Formats: sequence, structure tokens, C-alpha cells
Amino acid sequence: MMASGDLPDIITMDGSNPFVKEADKFAIPLDVLAEKYDPYFMGKAANPETLKYFTRDDGHIYGYPNFSNTSSDYEKGGVYGNQAFLVRKDMYEQLGKPDMTTPEGFTSALEAAQKLAMKDELGKTIIPIGVTPFTGDSSEKNGIFNRTLADFIGVPMLTEDSKYYDRYTDADFQKWLKVFVDARQKGLADRDMTTMTKDDKDARLTNGSYFAYFAADLNSETDTMSVWANEHPGKEYIAVNGPTSTIGKKTALPGTSIEGWTQTFITKDAKDPQKAMELLTYLVSEEGNNVMNFGREGETYTIKDGNPVLNADLLEFKQTDPAGFEKKVGLTTHLWLQDSALLS
Repeated sequence: MMASGDLPDIITMDGSNPFVKEADKFAIPLDVLAEKYDPYFMGKAANPETLKYFTRDDGHIYGYPNFSNTSSDYEKGGVYGNQAFLVRKDMYEQLGKPDMTTPEGFTSALEAAQKLAMKDELGKTIIPIGVTPFTGDSSEKNGIFNRTLADFIGVPMLTEDSKYYDRYTDADFQKWLKVFVDARQKGLADRDMTTMTKDDKDARLTNGSYFAYFAADLNSETDTMSVWANEHPGKEYIAVNGPTSTIGKKTALPGTSIEGWTQTFITKDAKDPQKAMELLTYLVSEEGNNVMNFGREGETYTIKDGNPVLNADLLEFKQTDPAGFEKKVGLTTHLWLQDSALLS
């Protein structure tokens, strides 16, 4: 599409896409469009910190991100991480709800799960632990070992004097890394963890093939896990406390940064730049986010303590069957200009 030069009115792409750097060649500056057609975008709808961050050297703003969490968002609270350590509820309870926060308890629980010799839906022996794939279609190219494990055990990113800290040579990280290496050597971990694709991983989760699963991106697992949970009540995957620092550091799961995830542009091919700008402004605004995330006030949500709250039946549907909620209701699934701080 980009090579052909035949672009739609509005285009959204991953913020890491190389074409983002060339936005001045294919996109109309949003600040220019806002000044001409919709001053509300710069004055009220968009986050001032985000606008400042995305202003380029030429003084223009070409793309606006989703999930752009600023320092003020974190100060207000309600910004959550997207990583989780999960276990199959039935097996976890059968094992006596073991403590998996220490290296010894972690290994012991995996060994106990292996001894149960339970089968998944395909008749294969359940694997004690699986992790987010290492492959290119994964959110982290080295599975949980890129960032997630270090976050769980509280390895800092900076020294006390704000200098770079090499998390991967941290003694506590190395200790936990060896626990996973040892687990793999003992046959307690998925032997395909470094080569498996997203489809391979999805098949395992859909068939309940893991006792424990360490997720670097829980949002990408909702479909598979809800399919398994709906068809196997009592065997669903639940979050429990996983690997924890052996030296007393606190777990620190990150939310998104001010960079966000995707960026949305209005292209130079837009047939009606004014309408495109008005739509973008609406979706970026708090009102637009409420419509995307909660629907119509009085019909699908009410205001409580100044915040929108989904009706009880919809909230239960979303929590018990995320995939079904996404397909039948669709709220909270329009991610391209979503403000996660407002959603929280």
C-alpha cells in the first residue's frame, strides 16, 4: 500500500514501522488540519504532553498514538501492566495451591504437575510450563526473557544515580534464568518454546496443554483462554503470584509509555480532510473514548463517582467471555485511538 502511493483517507500503523519516520511525505500535519478545521483537537481533545512529545523538528505533528500514557496518567493511577503468570485452576488446586514465588517452590510445583501425568484435550501429557513464543509474531522477541521476567522480580532499569543498568547481568535475574534453564533440561518446560509460532501457542492454550503459562502480553491470549474456559468450567487459567525477587525487590509491571503503540495519520490522499480531522478529534476526545469503550450512557453504561461503568450484565460477559464480548458487543475493542488511561 505504501509503495503504491494509493492511500486511504486515514491510516493506522505500528509506531515502530519505518514509514512513520517518513510521515511528512504522505500525511497532512494534524496541527495544520486542527487549526483550519477543528481547534478542539489541540486545545482540549488531545493530551498536551503527548502532543509535545510527537511534535517533530519541523514543528508539526503528523500522527497521534493510542495507549500513550504520560507521567500525569501514572501519577493519577489506574494504569496497569499487561503481563501475567497463569495456572490451570483445577491442577493448581489439586496440587494444594503451591507457592511458586521462589525458585525452589517454582521448580517443585512444576515437578508435581508433571507427576500428575494429566492429559490435554488431544490426549497428550500436559506440559508443566509454557511461555510467550520467541518468534517474530510475538510481542517480545525473546519471550518472557526479554523483559517480563525481569519486571516480575523487580530488576531496575536504572541505577540509583539514573544511569543505565544491565538487567540481564543482574544476579537475581541470572538466578531465575537458571531456574528456567534447569526446568527445560528436566523436561518441565515446552521443548518448542524457542521455535514455536503464535498458532502453535494458541493451539496449546485452546487445548489446556499447559499447567502454568507465563504471558508477556495477556491481551493477545483472551480468545484462546476464553475458548478453553467456556468449554471447561473449573479448569480455566487464573492469575497467581509467580516468580518473585529473592532479595526483596518489588514486582514492577510496566504500562505503555508516552510513545504508545500505534500512530494514526490523515493522508494527503484524503478526499475530505475536514471530516477526517473531525472524526480523529472525536475519537481522541474523552467523549469519543467513552463511546468506543462503554457505548451509550443509560443503555450500556452508567456514571458512578464521575466514571463510566458498564452495565452489570455486560461487565460479567466481558470478564467471563472476552472473545464472545469482542465479537458480539465490540466495546473496548476499537484500539486505534484508544486512551488506556481513560479506559482504566
